[in-house]
Amino acid sequence: MNTGQRRRARGHAAVEYLLGLGLLSGGLGLGAPLIEDAPERHTLSSTLHSFGADVAYARDAAATLRTQVVLCPRAADGRCRPNGRWESGWLVFVDRDGDRRPDDDAPLREVVFARPTLSLRSTYGRPLLRYGRGSNDPGRGQLLLACRGDALLGALRIDAAGRARTTLPKHPSRCPPP
Repeated sequence: MNTGQRRRARGHAAVEYLLGLGLLSGGLGLGAPLIEDAPERHTLSSTLHSFGADVAYARDAAATLRTQVVLCPRAADGRCRPNGRWESGWLVFVDRDGDRRPDDDAPLREVVFARPTLSLRSTYGRPLLRYGRGSNDPGRGQLLLACRGDALLGALRIDAAGRARTTLPKHPSRCPPP
């Protein structure tokens, strides 16, 4: 053992502790807003995914049943809303007579939407989607907007074949009026 060498002190200096504490608090400060918005992002994602899955379900049901299947905004009385507002949920039903109303049998699927902070509205003046025989759709797509107040949170683009694709705005934008 060399007695001329100084022994190195064990432990950490106060400067090292303060540096670690500063890095930790900076990381938490940057991550906190992301954690705070997580429930809203999850609600948006699950809502758009659920609607897209029901679009695919309606398209597949029309092909399987070989009849017209309609997806429309749900009114309080269990019929279709005429205005393209989807806040109360949506219906998927067989429409054999083409009157855009559920036939006597129960709907294939009924979704009750209960998210008060999120509004859903369709554009292009199309309050419902029809698939299958006799639908006579001109082959254009549909756009469903998800908004909170007047802020656009996301959109679901449905092409003429009924395939749905979710898009999120890169920059904050306003939701167009209904």
